[in-house]
Amino acid sequence: MTDTLSTASAAVGNAVRMGDPIIAEMVQIRRTAWIIRDRYGLQCSMLRPNVDRSVPLDARQLDLWHGDRAVYTAAWHTLDEFLLRPGVSTALRERIDVARAKTSQAQTRVDGIVGRFDRSGKPVVASAEWTALCDGPFAPFSPSPNKPRTKPTDMPRPSAPPRPECCSSQAST
Repeated sequence: MTDTLSTASAAVGNAVRMGDPIIAEMVQIRRTAWIIRDRYGLQCSMLRPNVDRSVPLDARQLDLWHGDRAVYTAAWHTLDEFLLRPGVSTALRERIDVARAKTSQAQTRVDGIVGRFDRSGKPVVASAEWTALCDGPFAPFSPSPNKPRTKPTDMPRPSAPPRPECCSSQAST
């Protein structure tokens, strides 16, 4: 079922991207942001038992942890490439900057917690604190019961990139 939904989502996304370059860019930004959120979050699930018992990572866990971090770090670089385009909205730049800062700050805290594993069998931090740390970078982008969701019409529409002179409809032939 998940594979079918993923295939359908990709098909719809591809069809929409073909019709509008601005939508195409936003679809790619959404996909890239999801990679960051997914790979950042995987460490939280993987590390939870270690955090609860203060058990250092074994070689396999260390490889997985570093691998997931490498993937989401590469995704941040992909977003940086999107930001190089002229006409990217200030609002999008600010949201990406805020998300990156929050993710970086949270990762620093995660690294500190992992560095305190001492085989004591006792939690390094309380479960609720770990959950808050893991959810923290994404909280402003998640619906809150006290704050209404942002409507698509509230979001600034990025301006289209300037067309090269050779491809413009006003270009002389």
